[in-house]
Amino acid sequence: MRTRPTNWRTLRTPDGTRGPREQQREARTYAEAWLQAIRDWDTVTRSDLVLPSHSGGSGSRLRPVGLGMSSNGSMVGFVTYTRVRTPMGDVSASALGSAITAMADIRLDRTRAGTGLASLIDERGGWASPKDRALDYAVAVLTLATRLGDTKAENYLSQLQKSGD
Repeated sequence: MRTRPTNWRTLRTPDGTRGPREQQREARTYAEAWLQAIRDWDTVTRSDLVLPSHSGGSGSRLRPVGLGMSSNGSMVGFVTYTRVRTPMGDVSASALGSAITAMADIRLDRTRAGTGLASLIDERGGWASPKDRALDYAVAVLTLATRLGDTKAENYLSQLQKSGD
């Protein structure tokens, strides 16, 4: 008697690679993570101590925004920066904002403002309805991620574009 595997939809192909449904699910999940990162704009602010460089006479020296003097009399300062938590790690908030602006994509602007599509994934799994709109948003967020250097997003974007699904 032949038995059906319990999770038959996610079986790998005979050569051991992931099947198209599993690839779609992974791409959808990754795009969803990017969509939520843009919607939530969860930031972390850090400061780093900046010390002057000791140049070898070339005349170039780091000029920190001075907050005071160190114990040895050299000027020190702090650089503060804000980063947004994304699936590829923390990304400069200004770089992410600039990339969204440069793409001039209304879907990204709406997502950032919290008025765009709330989720790419339907509560039962699969693409949210209408599917075409969810796919458009997925392509937009994965394109943005690719422009920021996310190689995973680049692979998933390629899968979505090849599948035409």
